[in-house]
Amino acid sequence: MNIYFYLNAHKAFSSNPTVVFAGMNYGVILLGTLIGYFYFKEKLSKLNVLGLLLSVISIGLLIYSQLSS
Repeated sequence: MNIYFYLNAHKAFSSNPTVVFAGMNYGVILLGTLIGYFYFKEKLSKLNVLGLLLSVISIGLLIYSQLSS
């Protein structure tokens, strides 16, 4: 599924592949962390939670910058 979404994202944001690359990397880290937390019952520190929140904000800002231009 990752490859499918990666290719579709490249089509949607063909003018700036940097957004796709960064967004997909953040997305993989975020999804892996959430799976570890809910499925494997791993503990998250406050610093981990802050990092995840910042990554979600950064993904949103990257997408917003492309949609507004």
